[in-house]
Amino acid sequence: QLAACPIYRQLIDLMTEAARKMDVDFVSGGERRDFFFSMPVARKLGLGHLSIFKDLSSVYTDANGVSMPAEQASLSGKRSVHIADLVTVASSYIRAWIPAVEALGAKIACSLAVVDRDQGGSQILADAGCPLTTLVVIKPELFETAHKMGRITDKQLALVLHFIDDPDAFMRSFLLAHPDFLADEIAKGGKSAQRAQLCIDSFFRSICRPACGISSARTAAMRAGSRFTPSRARSFPTASPFQGTCAGGESHRQHSRFCLKP
Repeated sequence: QLAACPIYRQLIDLMTEAARKMDVDFVSGGERRDFFFSMPVARKLGLGHLSIFKDLSSVYTDANGVSMPAEQASLSGKRSVHIADLVTVASSYIRAWIPAVEALGAKIACSLAVVDRDQGGSQILADAGCPLTTLVVIKPELFETAHKMGRITDKQLALVLHFIDDPDAFMRSFLLAHPDFLADEIAKGGKSAQRAQLCIDSFFRSICRPACGISSARTAAMRAGSRFTPSRARSFPTASPFQGTCAGGESHRQHSRFCLKP
């Protein structure tokens, strides 16, 4: 691919030059899009590569191309640059990549990505001790320029700017307008279901009305295909941006699908 695609080759060259300035012992990348960038950069730098998988297992390939279980690679005390395709809110770093490297006694000393979507991930990584360097930062000006060029419509620009300004408010509006979205995504299975479940676990509880109580949480979780537990219901917040009450039980399904009726 490097030989066949000049754009890809130029991108890898840029990332390699950025990584060359970093004081690291090896390169790490996470399953799976990261590998398209982390592996060729590691090869060009002459460094080993740690492939981290979503189950937190990992494989280390040394500079000579010899692969082994990461636990056998003697990485304790060493530093990596973690290379990614893009960074949004750095959730994969916090949930998987950083813990996996630290479990080996090593440290992600810095991070390098193609794109920073400018949604807080850079600060999260700085706070975690692995400052981020990127080739591109996505700013509103990019979409405003695209609008002026006629590449996106007025409505599309408004949606993008709304999302950039307040992602949580954008998600609330979207779920209110599409109350069956999460259930439909989970029904698809695979990656769609995983992302919908992550939405439920990390975001949905913050917008479910407390007046619905445990029964509403149970209904929401069951409708979305979530694994409901009473402890999860109790973790729902005691404050909500939505007003009104819910009758609960059968009428809850009729009046407040996903507990989102304002």
